Amino acid sequence: MVITYSQIYPGPIWTALLVLLFLYTILRGRPEWALGMFFAMSGWGRNLWVGPMLYLYALLATAYAAAFVDLQVRLRRGEQVRFFPQHDRSILVLLGCWWFWMLLLIQLFMPDNGPALRRNLVLIIIAGIPALFLFGQDPRRVRGFALAYIGSAIAGGWIALTAYGIPITALLTDPSLGSYGLSNLGIPNYHAIAWTFGCALIMVMALYLQARSLFSLAGYMLLAVLCVHFLMLSLSRQSMAASIICLMLFAIWALFSRTTPKLRVLTLLVGVIGMVVILYQVSPSLVVRQNESGLLESFDLVGERSQYWLYGWAVFVEAPLTGSGMSTTYTHNLALGTLAEQGLVGGFFLVAYLAFVLRQGQAILYGHGDPQRAPWQVAFFLIVLFFLIHSMASGTATNGRHLYWAGLLLWCQSVLVQPAPVPVLPVPTRLIARPASFVAAHQAAE
Repeated sequence: MVITYSQIYPGPIWTALLVLLFLYTILRGRPEWALGMFFAMSGWGRNLWVGPMLYLYALLATAYAAAFVDLQVRLRRGEQVRFFPQHDRSILVLLGCWWFWMLLLIQLFMPDNGPALRRNLVLIIIAGIPALFLFGQDPRRVRGFALAYIGSAIAGGWIALTAYGIPITALLTDPSLGSYGLSNLGIPNYHAIAWTFGCALIMVMALYLQARSLFSLAGYMLLAVLCVHFLMLSLSRQSMAASIICLMLFAIWALFSRTTPKLRVLTLLVGVIGMVVILYQVSPSLVVRQNESGLLESFDLVGERSQYWLYGWAVFVEAPLTGSGMSTTYTHNLALGTLAEQGLVGGFFLVAYLAFVLRQGQAILYGHGDPQRAPWQVAFFLIVLFFLIHSMASGTATNGRHLYWAGLLLWCQSVLVQPAPVPVLPVPTRLIARPASFVAAHQAAE
């Protein structure tokens, strides 16, 4: 295997293994495996070549071929296939209009980074969404998606080390990799792979709460520790903060939920927080940089990003309707960046989509529905929240793929709690009741 700064060229053996994996996924009819790998590998920061084909095209072809096989098998069994939930289907129109607006702006204004924006939006965000609905309403198959995503995320961390000749066992002997001089895992866009580890960590917690054996619990704990380790090695502090916040919120929900084992929540928290503390004690530079005085300054977004926020606001004020037409503004803020690049139209679509996500969260708030769905509802809701938190410093509507697939999987898993109908009560017609003798006489006369 040859790994360069931005490319991965597997040798004949690795290529054969990948092709066999893709063929097995198709024959089993498991598009969720291919999509889990697809969305996770999009954050590796390097392009994987499967022979002459880029991994994105190979995985998309695998996903849709597996979806076709799965659909044929289910139809032969006489199953009724429902692609979309029964509620809130208007979200498909909303997202379609939003994506069309972004593509239209790219076409009209032709920004310098237009090809990269179009590629991110069409190939990485939109292309995999249709196959998502074939399994999104089945919690068991969502579990397969999560496992494929987590495994691919960990593989991305291993490849990042292999690119610099660092064995993965070095994580035990030198947890901070200080002796190797590796920074940001050696990846140009280290935030993207950090987002992948953050999403994987949230889904690991959902799997951990549903594990049925001690062996599974140990395996998920190991995956959680690896996600935390790679996340901290990426040096993406906004992703670290967002992951910890979401993990604590997940734990609070689990502790108050009637269907989750409380001891598991505590053990996972101890394992994750313990790993964070150990890494920070061994190498504070993973969090606090040399020119910073401590943790408070490390996570001070206002002091570090405020100049970019002001610039984004100035761009929006100059052209409120269309913004800069998707030209790069480096606002380092999702809300201001959307307004600066897409104007009020894009801002409306963003707010409407977030309102849709909040509406799906009703199922979490009220605690109704299938208990098997509950951890996944929380996980996907928190992945969207994870994006919103880290996008206060880094993240846009065109590179945050987890903003969309997590929100739509939440939609597929959520059973909305509709308000109960108002009961029909008798309406009093008299303030003072009539005597019983008067009522009896009146009934006798009738």
